[in-house]
Amino acid sequence: MAKKYTIAVIPGDGIGKEVTPWAQKALEKADPKVLDEIDTLEQEYDRVCEKHADLWDKVDEAYFNLPDDYDFDNYDIRSLSFLSDAEKDALIADYNRLTEIDSRLCELYNSIWGNTGCESGICPF
Repeated sequence: MAKKYTIAVIPGDGIGKEVTPWAQKALEKADPKVLDEIDTLEQEYDRVCEKHADLWDKVDEAYFNLPDDYDFDNYDIRSLSFLSDAEKDALIADYNRLTEIDSRLCELYNSIWGNTGCESGICPF
C-alpha cells in the first residue's frame, strides 16, 4: 500500500506565487509508486552517506587542504595516502552506489517535473 504524504507548501525566496501552483499540480498528478520509490531511494542515499561519514569527513578535510593549483582532473580516492585500502574500497563502493541512486532519482524526478537538468549526471535536487 502506498504511503500517504502530507506536504506543507511554503513559498519562499525565488519560489513564489508563480512556481508554487505548478509544483502542487505536478505532485498531485505524480504516481504514488514513484513518490514511494523516491522516498525509499532518498533514505538509502542518506544511509549510504552516514555509513562511512567519518571517512568522508577525512576526504573533505584533505580536499579542502589541497593547494589552489591542484589538478582536480586527477583527484582520486585511491591517491589518498591517509586511508587504508579497505577504507578506499568502502568509499569507492559508496560512491558507486550513490551514483546509481542519483541516476535513478533523476529519472524519477524527470517523470514528475519534466526536464530537471539531471542530464549532466548530477541531480539538482
